[in-house]
Amino acid sequence: MKKISIILIFTFFAVSANSQDASIIYKSVVNSTVTIETDLMIGSGFFVEKNIIATNFHVIQGASEAYYYVHNSSERFKIDGYVSVDKSSDLILLSVSGLERNPIKITKDSVSPGDKIFVIGSPKGLPASISDGIISGLRRLEDIDLLQITAPISHGSSGGPVLNIKGELVGISVGQLPDGQNLNFAINKSKLEILLNNKNLISSPITDLYNIVGTLKDSRDGLVYKTVKIGSQIWMAENLKSTTLNDGTPLTLIENYNNTYLKTPCYCFYDNDTSNLKTYGALYNWYTVKTGKICPIGWRVPSVSDWIKLSLYLDPNTQQGILGNNNIHSQFAGGKLKNTSGWNNPNLYADNESNFSALPSGYMIENGAFVNKGIYSFWWSTNEAPQSFGGHFAIYFFLHHKDGNFCSYFSEMLDAFSIRCIKNQ
Repeated sequence: MKKISIILIFTFFAVSANSQDASIIYKSVVNSTVTIETDLMIGSGFFVEKNIIATNFHVIQGASEAYYYVHNSSERFKIDGYVSVDKSSDLILLSVSGLERNPIKITKDSVSPGDKIFVIGSPKGLPASISDGIISGLRRLEDIDLLQITAPISHGSSGGPVLNIKGELVGISVGQLPDGQNLNFAINKSKLEILLNNKNLISSPITDLYNIVGTLKDSRDGLVYKTVKIGSQIWMAENLKSTTLNDGTPLTLIENYNNTYLKTPCYCFYDNDTSNLKTYGALYNWYTVKTGKICPIGWRVPSVSDWIKLSLYLDPNTQQGILGNNNIHSQFAGGKLKNTSGWNNPNLYADNESNFSALPSGYMIENGAFVNKGIYSFWWSTNEAPQSFGGHFAIYFFLHHKDGNFCSYFSEMLDAFSIRCIKNQ
């Protein structure tokens, strides 16, 4: 009998300590957690920056509109769009306005089986619910790093934070095995860190997610790119950012007038400002294209025929014409390629129907001057201009903010343009 009493006492104190821990954790982070409601489903999320919410991609996928509720408020706020997505890891970063909250800190500590954890979310639509458990295993399933947890989760918990005893993020609730007993899973926080490091500065509408095929992780630098299928082609849905070739060879950084005339693979950032890299990508001279090694393995710089095929899908009346001679191939395809925001006004005919999400990245002239950001998009092709042009020109394609045209022209190989990669098929 005495032995039983001791066990009960210890059980009592253990429960009290856990309850206290849960209460402290809850109070410290609940104001940074949200319920997400779309026209299709309900999920959970949390602030990772003052105006950015993280959740699962499947919570938002296919939605035509989405809203969020902070757990201590009944007021509903519309989600503006998204700034980064990793379909393969089932994560997305949503841009929001109207209410700013402190972000939940991502832990720098390692995690191990047996660690105590807490989960906050909206299981079955019940907001601000907390549950606790332990990490019961570290798993890699379908190429995703997952935490196996014992804390109960249900439909509606998806996208909610998984926290350690310090109230720091260790994972994101994602789902459970329906035929298992208490087999619940969370995405490891490392995937979220990658997404945060590669987010765009300009938000895209959530309706753009309809055609997103997934993401591409570049093995050379770990950068993650959105990808989109347009017709039979699969394109990057953003400009290339790499500063090395795909074999690891570093590119020369153009920083001043003195090294702009190099006929070797080079890159730069618009205005020499690295903050432009996340939104607009890097700018490359054509000698970088010529290496055949600038795109990720399995991808390539598009040829003229690739670009024309893209335009033909968007506008069957596309004309090939005299390639590169300031030629207008289509008066409509350009509008279907342009992002609806991020361009100078007026951004005419832009509807981004293709989800190509073109942004006006401008370019660097061979003399080192940067021009036309906000006005033009420019992308290299792999094709050189005819020798009659002097042997140092290549063909590029471009868009303009004042029309819906899709055009091509010749440029000096020393100039630096954007690169969009297309998947080998």
